[in-house]
Amino acid sequence: VGGVFYLFGNHRVKGQLEGLLGRKGARTKANGSRIDARILYFEVHLLLGSNMVDRAQHSVFISGGGGLAARWASSTVTDGVSEDSRVTTKHHDLEWIVGGGFTHDHLIFEGRYTRGLMNVDPTKDAVVKITNDSVSVTAGYQAPV
Repeated sequence: VGGVFYLFGNHRVKGQLEGLLGRKGARTKANGSRIDARILYFEVHLLLGSNMVDRAQHSVFISGGGGLAARWASSTVTDGVSEDSRVTTKHHDLEWIVGGGFTHDHLIFEGRYTRGLMNVDPTKDAVVKITNDSVSVTAGYQAPV
């Protein structure tokens, strides 16, 4: 996952608007073949966070919110052979996000869980619901204001 974010608010309660580009996927084996599903999303998140500890040089925070993910590309790789799979994945997904982390000077470190809310398999009456869930650890730099 990579992208940019914009923080707004005060020292205690902050909003965060993000634009991220990230790849999600799954791996399975069927009939002796390894199958990798890969989906590239552009995601826009709006989070609300609160500093639990707020010192001059560091802070500890929690955050949560929602987002919209738009699919840019999708492929299925079976035993090293790649196939475009955009027709077998939905164009968008809605997400809930919860996380927390800390800052030190202008460095930011965060752990986050993102839960996809929609079945990304467009197959009508699909037996299995496929969601985009992820755990991420990020590091970043916040420019001085």
